[in-house]
Amino acid sequence: MKALAIRERKVHVVDSPELKLEGTPVYLDVEGLPDRDLYYLIGVRFKIAGEIVQYSLWANNKTAERGIWSDFLGVLSGLENPVLIHYGTYETTFLKHMSRRYGPPEKDSVPGLAMASRLNLLSVIFGSIYFPGYSNGLKDCAKSLGCQWSVPNASGALAVLWRLRWEKTGDPMAKESLQKYNAEDCEALQRLTEFVSGLSRPAAELTDTNQPAVVKVESLPRHAFFKFRKVQFQVPELGTINDAAYWNYQRQRILVKSTRHLMAEKVKNRRQPKLNPNKIIKCPAPLECFRCGGKTLYKHEQCSKTIIDVKLGATGIKRWITKYLFDFYRCPRCKAVFRPKTTLGQARNSEMIFVRS
Repeated sequence: MKALAIRERKVHVVDSPELKLEGTPVYLDVEGLPDRDLYYLIGVRFKIAGEIVQYSLWANNKTAERGIWSDFLGVLSGLENPVLIHYGTYETTFLKHMSRRYGPPEKDSVPGLAMASRLNLLSVIFGSIYFPGYSNGLKDCAKSLGCQWSVPNASGALAVLWRLRWEKTGDPMAKESLQKYNAEDCEALQRLTEFVSGLSRPAAELTDTNQPAVVKVESLPRHAFFKFRKVQFQVPELGTINDAAYWNYQRQRILVKSTRHLMAEKVKNRRQPKLNPNKIIKCPAPLECFRCGGKTLYKHEQCSKTIIDVKLGATGIKRWITKYLFDFYRCPRCKAVFRPKTTLGQARNSEMIFVRS
């Protein structure tokens, strides 16, 4: 589906996710330095009274991290029924770490309820919606919807370089680039969320002409050449021959599997590969009964056993087949029936009938 979406330059939808946001959507994007375990920028975006509000909560150092966490909780507290939306697991880790360091909000509070019911948009998209991009990253998916970044190659790695440059030189342009990059990520997340939410609506309600074409996977034609169908022959007699061929196929393949006595006949007639032994050894008769020690024994049944092994030679490895011939014996005293137990000494005294190299 991913390759088909890239080739056709269309969004392919396997299952239409029903994304119903009951409340105020709050789009969250966080920037940090993983090697220092530092979160220095929290981007928050939401719409209120028809206008977009964007917050960029900035921390100069580790000490100021507590302050932006408190500001973030304060922003959530001022909204009515906020629905926290993020993309990926980085923000999930951020919320857990900050709650552990500086204390979580109360469970019944507005920020606590918003954090408990947060939505990872990637989990909704994965396996259901295939964008014409080479990954499921936020930028690849949002670019297919027309989103653009002011820096063409903007990425998380470049954001780390901007932060390091700001710490070393105090360049205000680096800080401004970071805040703009973070705000553009929030905007892309909003655009992506609205697009996914609109997939559950009828096509007639989608009036945005800038949206990419959406293809429902179940509506795609199946290009299969081998199908079970009624074949139309130019000569009617060929249809009779074809029906007879199908009847023979069913008898040989299907009927055999469902009929016990026909299956038994098939197993009986199955040819087994013939193994020519390299060595035939006849085991000697036992000296006494293993149970009662009786000396008088009678032959009961003649049997054989074939053992397949490998033999190492000067030029390589070859298969080596040894066939053992032995008799079952019956003791008239205790009525025991047994075969001889070949020990090392008895094996040396066994009679060699045939050896083939």
